Amino acid sequence: MANAKTLPDLQALAISRAAAQTLPSEALLDALKMMLIGASLNEVLASLARLIDAHSEGMLCSIFLLDEDGLHLRYGVAADLPEAYRAATDGVCIGPNVGSCGAAAYLRQPVFVSDILSHPNWANPARHASSASSSRRCYGRLPTS
Repeated sequence: MANAKTLPDLQALAISRAAAQTLPSEALLDALKMMLIGASLNEVLASLARLIDAHSEGMLCSIFLLDEDGLHLRYGVAADLPEAYRAATDGVCIGPNVGSCGAAAYLRQPVFVSDILSHPNWANPARHASSASSSRRCYGRLPTS
């Protein structure tokens, strides 16, 4: 499958609920406790990313935040991503064909790419930076309120 897929919000919610149910509840409670005691956003996001990384073998979790201008994505957390990849993707402008996360932010729908080395959304410097790592799939999704 070489094309990005978008899912309606109902399907995305079902997927996110199923994923949340498989994460250890104690770890999720720890993240909530961090928020209650006033931990910084960076600390909470780093904790959640470590939880997802530990729970999903071979997966590297990063979390983008939408910049104040509403047009660019900045890393909130990306500790385990290769530096070259982070440098190539931090500050990326959102758009319908901009990777997975940039497209998800623009389209306001989840975007799945099964092979970033051949997908047209990844025809930019990030593709070359990502080829140095073993990551070939990418999933972008906006949180729902």
